[in-house]
Amino acid sequence: MTITMKPLSAAELGRVHKIELPEKIMAFGLMVDKRVVATIGICWKFGGCFLWLDIIDAADVAAERLGLAIVRAARRVLCLASEMGETIVFCQIGEELKDERLLTLSGFEDLGDTLTPDGGEPMRLRSWHSLRA
Repeated sequence: MTITMKPLSAAELGRVHKIELPEKIMAFGLMVDKRVVATIGICWKFGGCFLWLDIIDAADVAAERLGLAIVRAARRVLCLASEMGETIVFCQIGEELKDERLLTLSGFEDLGDTLTPDGGEPMRLRSWHSLRA
């Protein structure tokens, strides 16, 4: 089994998830052999930089024991964000990114519930701070 991380364009990511995406996104596919089992990346919304993770098939991830590979991928993406000048990266706690251990190992701190700028439903946020800040 070979685990790799491959850059994905917004168009490729849209095809994987069958949705249309804005161009201001940096995405990677976490591959097992030649299958995309998860996508991870950063996007810019609400005036900040956000890390996201989407697991395509949870059974694949569990079967292949990809937890460490996901943490490594998250750290690589956070380093890229830092290189791009981002000093804080946010992560919304949701269905995919709810694993406290994964977020702690990736360096995120809990911010609790935060209101969205558009006044919508509160979202649970964590933040990661670059050493370059």
